[in-house]
Amino acid sequence: GLIATAARCMNNRRYAMLLSTIPPLAVVGLILTVMPIAIFVAMPTVIRVRLTRKQARNTVVDWRDRVQLRFRTAGKYVWMFAWWKTRLDPMFGDLPELLKLAPSPRVMLDLGCGYGVAGNTLVEWYPGVTVYGIDPDPARVPVAAAAFGSRGTALIAGAPDFEVPGLPATFDTVLCLDMIHFLTEAELQTTFSRLHGRLEPG
Repeated sequence: GLIATAARCMNNRRYAMLLSTIPPLAVVGLILTVMPIAIFVAMPTVIRVRLTRKQARNTVVDWRDRVQLRFRTAGKYVWMFAWWKTRLDPMFGDLPELLKLAPSPRVMLDLGCGYGVAGNTLVEWYPGVTVYGIDPDPARVPVAAAAFGSRGTALIAGAPDFEVPGLPATFDTVLCLDMIHFLTEAELQTTFSRLHGRLEPG
Protein backbone atom coordinates (compact mmCIF):
# COMPACT_ATOMS: atom_id res chain seq x y z
CA GLY A 1 0.00 0.00 0.00
CA LEU A 2 2.08 2.86 1.32
CA ILE A 3 5.35 1.66 -0.24
CA ALA A 4 3.66 1.06 -3.63
CA THR A 5 2.07 4.53 -3.55
CA ALA A 6 5.41 6.13 -2.72
CA ALA A 7 7.07 4.24 -5.59
CA ARG A 8 4.40 5.46 -8.03
CA CYS A 9 4.91 9.03 -6.86
CA MET A 10 8.67 8.68 -7.34
CA ASN A 11 8.14 7.28 -10.87
CA ASN A 12 5.77 10.11 -11.77
CA ARG A 13 8.29 12.57 -10.42
CA ARG A 14 11.02 11.02 -12.56
CA TYR A 15 8.82 11.25 -15.68
CA ALA A 16 7.97 14.86 -14.88
CA MET A 17 11.64 15.70 -14.40
CA LEU A 18 12.54 13.90 -17.63
CA LEU A 19 9.88 15.78 -19.59
CA SER A 20 11.00 19.09 -18.14
CA THR A 21 14.48 18.54 -19.59
CA ILE A 22 13.19 18.18 -23.17
CA PRO A 23 13.61 21.49 -25.06
CA PRO A 24 10.34 22.98 -26.45
CA LEU A 25 11.68 22.77 -30.02
CA ALA A 26 12.23 19.04 -29.57
CA VAL A 27 8.59 18.67 -28.52
CA VAL A 28 7.47 20.61 -31.62
CA GLY A 29 9.74 18.44 -33.77
CA LEU A 30 8.28 15.29 -32.26
CA ILE A 31 4.73 16.48 -32.95
CA LEU A 32 5.61 17.41 -36.54
CA THR A 33 7.15 13.98 -37.00
CA VAL A 34 4.24 12.04 -35.53
CA MET A 35 1.43 14.00 -37.21
CA PRO A 36 2.27 13.06 -40.84
CA ILE A 37 2.61 9.43 -39.78
CA ALA A 38 -0.84 9.59 -38.18
CA ILE A 39 -2.41 11.37 -41.16
CA PHE A 40 -0.79 9.45 -44.03
CA VAL A 41 -0.25 6.01 -42.49
CA ALA A 42 -2.60 5.34 -39.60
CA MET A 43 -5.61 7.37 -40.73
CA PRO A 44 -6.00 5.84 -44.23
CA THR A 45 -5.80 2.36 -42.70
CA VAL A 46 -8.44 3.19 -40.09
CA ILE A 47 -10.77 4.65 -42.74
CA ARG A 48 -10.33 1.62 -45.03
CA VAL A 49 -11.06 -0.80 -42.18
CA ARG A 50 -14.13 1.15 -41.13
CA LEU A 51 -15.50 1.30 -44.69
CA THR A 52 -14.74 -2.38 -45.29
CA ARG A 53 -16.74 -3.29 -42.19
CA LYS A 54 -19.62 -1.05 -43.26
CA GLN A 55 -19.56 -2.61 -46.72
CA ALA A 56 -19.61 -6.12 -45.25
CA ARG A 57 -22.66 -5.19 -43.15
CA ASN A 58 -24.24 -3.43 -46.14
CA THR A 59 -24.51 -0.21 -44.12
CA VAL A 60 -22.73 2.27 -46.41
CA VAL A 61 -25.39 4.99 -46.34
CA ASP A 62 -23.51 8.29 -46.30
CA TRP A 63 -22.86 9.57 -49.83
CA ARG A 64 -19.32 10.56 -48.82
CA ASP A 65 -18.54 6.97 -47.89
CA ARG A 66 -19.96 5.77 -51.21
CA VAL A 67 -17.78 8.28 -53.08
CA GLN A 68 -14.80 7.10 -51.02
CA LEU A 69 -15.38 3.50 -52.04
CA ARG A 70 -15.13 4.54 -55.69
CA PHE A 71 -11.47 5.44 -55.00
CA ARG A 72 -10.60 2.22 -53.15
CA THR A 73 -8.11 1.14 -55.85
CA ALA A 74 -6.45 4.58 -56.04
CA GLY A 75 -3.23 5.37 -54.24
CA LYS A 76 -3.07 6.55 -50.64
CA TYR A 77 -2.77 10.24 -51.57
CA VAL A 78 -5.85 10.20 -53.81
CA TRP A 79 -7.76 8.12 -51.25
CA MET A 80 -7.13 10.74 -48.55
CA PHE A 81 -7.65 13.65 -50.95
CA ALA A 82 -11.15 12.36 -51.71
CA TRP A 83 -11.87 11.88 -47.99
CA TRP A 84 -10.81 15.40 -47.02
CA LYS A 85 -12.35 17.03 -50.11
CA THR A 86 -15.86 15.68 -49.54
CA ARG A 87 -15.77 16.59 -45.84
CA LEU A 88 -14.04 19.97 -45.73
CA ASP A 89 -14.67 21.69 -49.07
CA PRO A 90 -17.70 24.01 -48.63
CA MET A 91 -18.45 23.54 -52.33
CA PHE A 92 -20.18 20.25 -51.53
CA GLY A 93 -22.56 22.08 -49.22
CA ASP A 94 -23.44 24.57 -51.97
CA LEU A 95 -23.84 22.10 -54.84
CA PRO A 96 -27.33 20.78 -53.94
CA GLU A 97 -28.75 24.32 -54.12
CA LEU A 98 -26.99 25.05 -57.42
CA LEU A 99 -28.16 21.76 -58.91
CA LYS A 100 -31.80 22.69 -58.37
CA LEU A 101 -31.37 24.37 -61.76
CA ALA A 102 -30.81 20.87 -63.19
CA PRO A 103 -32.96 18.64 -60.96
CA SER A 104 -32.61 15.46 -63.06
CA PRO A 105 -29.25 15.46 -64.84
CA ARG A 106 -28.71 12.65 -67.34
CA VAL A 107 -25.58 13.61 -69.32
CA MET A 108 -23.11 15.78 -67.43
CA LEU A 109 -19.81 17.38 -68.38
CA ASP A 110 -17.34 17.90 -65.52
CA LEU A 111 -14.84 20.34 -67.02
CA GLY A 112 -11.61 20.31 -65.02
CA CYS A 113 -12.62 17.10 -63.26
CA GLY A 114 -9.24 16.42 -61.61
CA TYR A 115 -9.42 13.07 -59.82
CA GLY A 116 -13.19 13.02 -60.35
CA VAL A 117 -14.31 13.66 -56.76
CA ALA A 118 -17.07 16.10 -57.71
CA GLY A 119 -18.18 14.00 -60.68
CA ASN A 120 -18.38 10.87 -58.55
CA THR A 121 -20.37 12.79 -55.97
CA LEU A 122 -22.93 13.53 -58.68
CA VAL A 123 -22.89 9.86 -59.70
CA GLU A 124 -23.87 8.96 -56.12
CA TRP A 125 -26.50 11.70 -55.85
CA TYR A 126 -28.17 11.00 -59.22
CA PRO A 127 -28.51 7.30 -60.10
CA GLY A 128 -29.36 8.01 -63.74
CA VAL A 129 -26.53 10.38 -64.64
CA THR A 130 -23.55 9.66 -66.89
CA VAL A 131 -20.52 11.88 -66.26
CA TYR A 132 -17.92 12.90 -68.82
CA GLY A 133 -14.82 14.29 -67.13
CA ILE A 134 -12.29 16.51 -68.89
CA ASP A 135 -8.91 17.39 -67.41
CA PRO A 136 -5.50 18.32 -68.86
CA ASP A 137 -3.54 16.29 -66.28
CA PRO A 138 -2.66 12.84 -67.71
CA ALA A 139 -2.00 11.50 -64.20
CA ARG A 140 -5.45 12.43 -62.88
CA VAL A 141 -7.62 11.37 -65.81
CA PRO A 142 -7.08 7.58 -65.41
CA VAL A 143 -7.93 7.86 -61.71
CA ALA A 144 -11.17 9.70 -62.49
CA ALA A 145 -12.07 7.21 -65.24
CA ALA A 146 -11.51 4.24 -62.90
CA ALA A 147 -13.63 5.86 -60.19
CA PHE A 148 -16.47 6.63 -62.62
CA GLY A 149 -16.52 3.00 -63.72
CA SER A 150 -19.53 2.23 -65.89
CA ARG A 151 -21.17 5.54 -64.92
CA GLY A 152 -18.86 7.75 -66.93
CA THR A 153 -15.50 8.35 -68.52
CA ALA A 154 -12.65 10.85 -68.36
CA LEU A 155 -10.64 12.30 -71.23
CA ILE A 156 -7.47 14.36 -71.50
CA ALA A 157 -8.18 17.91 -72.67
CA GLY A 158 -8.45 21.39 -71.22
CA ALA A 159 -10.51 24.53 -71.55
CA PRO A 160 -11.12 26.19 -73.87
CA ASP A 161 -10.16 23.33 -76.23
CA PHE A 162 -12.19 20.67 -74.42
CA GLU A 163 -14.07 19.38 -77.46
CA VAL A 164 -12.36 16.05 -78.12
CA PRO A 165 -13.55 12.76 -79.65
CA GLY A 166 -15.55 10.66 -77.22
CA LEU A 167 -17.85 13.39 -75.96
CA PRO A 168 -21.58 13.31 -76.71
CA ALA A 169 -23.07 15.99 -78.94
CA THR A 170 -24.87 17.73 -76.07
CA PHE A 171 -25.06 17.85 -72.26
CA ASP A 172 -27.91 18.79 -69.97
CA THR A 173 -25.57 19.86 -67.14
CA VAL A 174 -22.04 21.28 -67.03
CA LEU A 175 -19.79 21.67 -64.00
CA CYS A 176 -16.79 24.05 -64.01
CA LEU A 177 -15.48 23.67 -60.46
CA ASP A 178 -12.07 24.75 -59.14
CA MET A 179 -10.80 25.58 -62.62
CA ILE A 180 -12.04 28.99 -63.81
CA HIS A 181 -9.19 30.81 -62.04
CA PHE A 182 -6.69 29.00 -64.29
CA LEU A 183 -8.11 30.69 -67.42
CA THR A 184 -7.55 34.12 -68.86
CA GLU A 185 -10.57 36.32 -69.51
CA ALA A 186 -10.41 35.51 -73.24
CA GLU A 187 -10.11 31.76 -72.58
CA LEU A 188 -13.05 31.92 -70.18
CA GLN A 189 -15.27 33.68 -72.72
CA THR A 190 -14.33 31.14 -75.41
CA THR A 191 -15.00 28.26 -73.00
CA PHE A 192 -18.45 29.58 -72.05
CA SER A 193 -19.32 30.19 -75.69
CA ARG A 194 -18.38 26.62 -76.66
CA LEU A 195 -20.16 25.17 -73.63
CA HIS A 196 -23.32 27.06 -74.53
CA GLY A 197 -23.22 25.46 -77.95
CA ARG A 198 -23.12 21.97 -76.37
CA LEU A 199 -25.93 22.49 -73.85
CA GLU A 200 -29.37 21.06 -74.51
CA PRO A 201 -32.15 23.68 -74.79
CA GLY A 202 -33.62 24.63 -71.41
